[in-house]
Amino acid sequence: LVLHKETDAPRVSSLWSDVPGALDELVARLLDRDAAKRPTSAAEVRRELGLTRDRPVVLRARSASR
Repeated sequence: LVLHKETDAPRVSSLWSDVPGALDELVARLLDRDAAKRPTSAAEVRRELGLTRDRPVVLRARSASR
């Protein structure tokens, strides 16, 4: 629980190199510990997801050795 309170969630881009920057940023905001920095509604998230929807995304997990 201490880590949860004191450590930021890892960025999606640290796990998948091909993730679009806008999606990486959105997920980081969704997981932000500061509620004021998170999207305020599902409609806001939906709008922001629309910004990444037109781009094909192929996610490749990074190996544990990287």
